[in-house]
Amino acid sequence: MTLPEVGAAPRSIGDLWRSTLKLSSGTIARGAIWGLLITGGGVGLGMLSQVALARQLGTAGFGVYLYVMAAMNALSIFARLELDTAAVRFVGAYHATHSWGLLRGFLHKSRRWVNSTSGGLALLAAAVVLVVQRSLPAGYTVPLLIGCLILPAASRLQVEAGYLQGLRRVRESQAPFQLLRPTVLCITVLAIGASVYRLSVPVALLLQLFATTTALIVTMRLMSKNTPPEVSDAVEIDDTREWVHTVGPLMVIAVSQLVLSTQTDVLVVNAFLGKEATAVYGTASQLSALIGLAFTAFMLIVQPQIARLFAQQRLSDLQRLVSLVQLASFAVSLAAFLGLVVLGKWALGWFGADFRAGYSVMLILGLGQICLSTVGAIAGYLLTMTGHQREASRVVAGTAVENLVLTLVLTPLLGLIGVALATGIAVLTRAVILAVIVRRTVGVSLIALPKRPAA
Repeated sequence: MTLPEVGAAPRSIGDLWRSTLKLSSGTIARGAIWGLLITGGGVGLGMLSQVALARQLGTAGFGVYLYVMAAMNALSIFARLELDTAAVRFVGAYHATHSWGLLRGFLHKSRRWVNSTSGGLALLAAAVVLVVQRSLPAGYTVPLLIGCLILPAASRLQVEAGYLQGLRRVRESQAPFQLLRPTVLCITVLAIGASVYRLSVPVALLLQLFATTTALIVTMRLMSKNTPPEVSDAVEIDDTREWVHTVGPLMVIAVSQLVLSTQTDVLVVNAFLGKEATAVYGTASQLSALIGLAFTAFMLIVQPQIARLFAQQRLSDLQRLVSLVQLASFAVSLAAFLGLVVLGKWALGWFGADFRAGYSVMLILGLGQICLSTVGAIAGYLLTMTGHQREASRVVAGTAVENLVLTLVLTPLLGLIGVALATGIAVLTRAVILAVIVRRTVGVSLIALPKRPAA
């Protein structure tokens, strides 16, 4: 993909914004802005559906729901083999070079892989649930079995979205997953809430299955519509060795990120503290994650400039741009964090009175989000972009182990606070180590303030 030409790097946040407006006429910038709008809308709709579910299911029922969804999200990494991430790279490259035979081969092989792995893993998980059902807490067996039905649909949905993103169809790739799915879920949950029927955890998960399947059908139709006609006429070319070689490291990073994520925290909390605590922790983590949206927005906008500056070895300009992004991200993230400090208990109260107990957990996780948004995430991006993904994967894997050990030690001692502290410490460790590696390998400091160039 050819990146737009970049002139002088922005010298201030005002320059950064003006350059963004100038770039807004380009395909990449338009896609980034649409992606940001869709993601923001999806977050709002998702939060609304979570509030509706929490109020109707109660703290205990919502805890079971979050546990099942966390388990399925964890399994989905293995079910989809990170083919959604690989698809962005390979589909984009093959489309740009008109390598229609390779594109046809990748689409055919990756679909077969994700169907086989997700279906097989779902059957295996269902068999395990049935075997151990007598030892499961009451009310978990049926929800887990329904979760196994969600797994193949959700995995295929993300891979199909990756294809569309590789074809540079940002709206089409994200709208079904980010907007349609939470919209369908929210409408159906609210409809049941307005009726004489009482929502149960199995019914809530069936609604999630319906919403996911609806989004999958729409995404597949969009993919069929946007696939270049030359693909169907091309002779299929198989490059399995290259595809597997790429997917392997992506899986290592994805699994490590999973251990560092709140999805794993939810599973640990459920095991040690029960379903009510799971609901409280899961809700607190969702609210704290809102702090990181600013970084996502800035990276979507400046990504082409960062890539161009590094390719041209304009390291002083790259340093200034990265520092400006950090400063802007920190300012917005800090403002969002202070908003949670003031309004956090009120926001948690939307879900129910019991959820206010997660206020301290939310603030601890929020501090971790500031650290991640300001240093950790951009450090990982810079290493991956410059061909140092092996160093990044080792650090992520190491801090994932650290997080897991700390979680297992601190949770029995400190409860939910211990889980949040373990995650926060691991995030801080990762950010510091990655920043040191970025300085050594890329030549960019992540603790420098932006400076104006000499006149």
